[in-house]
Amino acid sequence: MTVRSESTVAKQRGCNGLTGIHIRPELRSRRCYPNRMALWLVVVAILLSATLILALSLGPLKTAANVGTIRLFAFIQYLAAALLALARLLGKA
Repeated sequence: MTVRSESTVAKQRGCNGLTGIHIRPELRSRRCYPNRMALWLVVVAILLSATLILALSLGPLKTAANVGTIRLFAFIQYLAAALLALARLLGKA
């Protein structure tokens, strides 16, 4: 079994590993992203963080003076995760 680096695989697909732009002229208008799973991992991390913040604000921190601000921060994180996921599904990210 041969192990190839990500840049080697990208070059075989006709991609420039540094800029993410296709080397072949007929494909230059398309972007080349060798690792598409990374964005989904970021979305999951943001969702977990927002869920933890929201759980804390509904549990032990619900008597805090600034609980509204804490919940607002969690909802902004949910919005950011939703926008990233939507952009990925539409092919913009």
